[in-house]
Amino acid sequence: MKVLVLGGTGVISRAIVQQALTEQHEVAVFNRGSKNHLFPSDIECIVGDKSNREQFQALMAERRFDAVIDMLSFDASDAQFMIETFK
Repeated sequence: MKVLVLGGTGVISRAIVQQALTEQHEVAVFNRGSKNHLFPSDIECIVGDKSNREQFQALMAERRFDAVIDMLSFDASDAQFMIETFK
């Protein structure tokens, strides 16, 4: 399964990334890129700012994922934006 983790650098999201790798999923992370050195080279690191919604949707339109785990949603509008982006 191809899994996207939005964030991926915090304590919980790093554990999620590690678990997905342990289960042999193909993993990509999306974040600002300030800590991408934490990841093995076989993880796709997509760098951007989710608050730039137009850029984010353009980046995601180029890719397909079986599952998206969003560690960067902080309110209902963020969640709705994710639903619209990955519908």
